[in-house]
Amino acid sequence: MYTVLRFVGGGKGALDELGGSLNNIRPGIFKGLDKVGDRFSVSISANDDWSKHQNDVLDFLKQIQPVLVKMDRQAVALECDIAVEPEDHADFRGAFRTLSFMPDLIKAMVQECIALAVTIYKGDH
Repeated sequence: MYTVLRFVGGGKGALDELGGSLNNIRPGIFKGLDKVGDRFSVSISANDDWSKHQNDVLDFLKQIQPVLVKMDRQAVALECDIAVEPEDHADFRGAFRTLSFMPDLIKAMVQECIALAVTIYKGDH
């Protein structure tokens, strides 16, 4: 499992500037635009413990608060994408699995107008 925060829109100049600001807070986190145009993604967490994973996201949002305050929300949209890889559910044999979100995480997403996505990748079964 891993999570990225994706910055979408605003044009290359605005995105490069945002990425540079993020690198000032966490050096090396911004590595350039994604192959998909007009966006970039930064890795937030790869923790396998779901509770710790959510706390990593909250901590990151607190760290980058100065950047979030300054960015143009009309031009740049934010999306938090939680990726569940095949190895994360390979040994699961039940009918379903639940990811419960902490209220603090949901609150932070709403306050910062961040869309939440959960991407589940299918394995070779």
